[in-house]
Amino acid sequence: MPAKTKKKKQRPRKPTKEKQGAKKKNKAVVECDSKVSVDQTCEAFRSNQPEFECFLDEMIQWFSDHQQQVDQYFSLRDADQSGSVHLKDFEFGLMNLGVPCQEFQLHVLTEQLKTNHNTISYQDINRQVQSLRHSSTEVETQGATEPELCCTGSQWKVLGWWKPQSSYKQWLVAAAKACHAADTPSSFPCCSTQTSF
Repeated sequence: MPAKTKKKKQRPRKPTKEKQGAKKKNKAVVECDSKVSVDQTCEAFRSNQPEFECFLDEMIQWFSDHQQQVDQYFSLRDADQSGSVHLKDFEFGLMNLGVPCQEFQLHVLTEQLKTNHNTISYQDINRQVQSLRHSSTEVETQGATEPELCCTGSQWKVLGWWKPQSSYKQWLVAAAKACHAADTPSSFPCCSTQTSF
């Protein structure tokens, strides 16, 4: 009868230093790519005005329904009782309270509400979000109130309406004034607006 021999347990081999370095590099690349994609997602969300305004409306409603819970939660974590908490603490706290939004949406909101010291005042947060909503609507409608210019003249017909960019507005007004003051108006088409100069 053959003698029984015990099999030795084999330990898993440790990865070589080269493989460990490669894993760290791959992990860094993945983290960098995910940060870029999160930044791109946040920027795309912020630039989509109707979607962002809808999100702000939902957040206004949620904060009005949960303001007392928000105050209680953050007052326990506000060591100096200043009424403000750090940006990351605010995001984490709202996620714990079950805020109805995705992480990138919450990140965009906190970036809009933060102060110079990377803190957010949790007291009366609903009013702050309403103010943010109002300012985003104001920016959208501000461009629509600028006068539209058209090019006309005695033998000229209206070619179309053109809405100037705000950065060129002063130059256009100066050009229109120069056009009206020209000695030979027949050589220059006059620019007219719906408002006087």
